[in-house]
Amino acid sequence: VTTKDSIQVWLLGTGTSNINFRIGEVSGVWERNPDLTRDTTYYVVGDIIIPAGEKLTIEPNIRVLFEGDFEMQVYGELEAVGEPDSPIEFTSIDTSGATSEDSTWSGIIFKSGSSPASIMRYCVLHHAVTRLNSAIPHAIAAYEDSSLIGGALRIENASPTIDSCTFYDNSACR
Repeated sequence: VTTKDSIQVWLLGTGTSNINFRIGEVSGVWERNPDLTRDTTYYVVGDIIIPAGEKLTIEPNIRVLFEGDFEMQVYGELEAVGEPDSPIEFTSIDTSGATSEDSTWSGIIFKSGSSPASIMRYCVLHHAVTRLNSAIPHAIAAYEDSSLIGGALRIENASPTIDSCTFYDNSACR
């Protein structure tokens, strides 16, 4: 709503007091803390997108915590290569209510045309729930084909390498 003398703005979402939070387009390197005695955590506070032609590298021993029903959309390249004893973890910030819409995330989606060089190795993905939101008309059309509904990982006409990853407590429903 605008008037001659004012503009009204609404900000919706969740917040965190931590400094490593991400929303929108991402690329570059998410580095781990050089002091390996401390966790390195990145907080996702909105949907994030790796644009076509861009690359996001996530280093071993990083936790990616989603603070709500958000997803990572890969149009470019994702390189998430952990190590057997230092995996990369993707999960919800609150895993206590895995079936509650407020305490889950919506997974990683490799979109058609994303880079075939994308790789996820030694990653752990858990507590993701993908739901059909019947309140959003375009969501109904997008999910008419139940094969498009994924839990922690969805691959849409793409060919990333997924190797030695662990998936648990994920679900998808209409």
